[in-house]
Amino acid sequence: MAGAVYPPLFGEYVEFCKCMLDYPNLDKYESDDRLHYPTALLPSLEFLHGIYTSGKLKLQKAGFLKDYILWFSEKENSEVREDAVRSDRFNDSYADRIYQFFKSQGLENNTQPIKYVISELIANIAEHSRCNRSVFAIRANKRLNCIEAAFFDNGITIPGSFADAGIKRKSGECIREAVTGTSTKPEAGRGHGLPSTTKILKEMNCDILIVSGQAAFYLNGTNKYLEEDTLYELDEPSKLNGTLVSFQMYLPTKKVDIYRPGYL
Repeated sequence: MAGAVYPPLFGEYVEFCKCMLDYPNLDKYESDDRLHYPTALLPSLEFLHGIYTSGKLKLQKAGFLKDYILWFSEKENSEVREDAVRSDRFNDSYADRIYQFFKSQGLENNTQPIKYVISELIANIAEHSRCNRSVFAIRANKRLNCIEAAFFDNGITIPGSFADAGIKRKSGECIREAVTGTSTKPEAGRGHGLPSTTKILKEMNCDILIVSGQAAFYLNGTNKYLEEDTLYELDEPSKLNGTLVSFQMYLPTKKVDIYRPGYL
């Protein structure tokens, strides 16, 4: 991956990989702003959590997090875990808190699609990942005139979920099929998941990155950096032990009516 030019979202993940490989020299985490945006930050937190296994990472001590809305949950804290993650108990006040950040950036015209995307991505974690730790972050990127949000869980990964269902595919194929509609859940009670969320985000003027296992899938919703969706195969040192879903929502967004007939 060295020397190539990538779109911003995947470029952030590449910066995380470089720092991970450069451990134990972690000074870059404090000094490099590219690592302070959600797509690089969330896998970094998981990586650092694995280093400091003697206790929880003290997120509140990191000064650069002041610009975030950040939510962190661990399985050991079952009350937080249940209220924040389980799709059938999704907390509307929490969704409203996230939406207020979008609203503060001038996005009050897209209330329902934003809340839908947040709730569906959280439901994906609850229903598929079997994780014991998950984290969400959102931050405005003034330089690119966008809002960047990311979800990470340290669960079995999308390829792992396919393998558990008896579907053997490469990591990239699994991610692509999950986005285009293949589900590892039974038909009964199944939600719309990644196909619907990526469709909405693309229509709202977003670029999207999904990293899971040994692949990353970049979904082009803006044509700013790439002309088509692009699949990246990752080498062993760059693989992600979990799943990261992030997006950059460029301003202004297009108004999307998700309840129009036949849309979802």
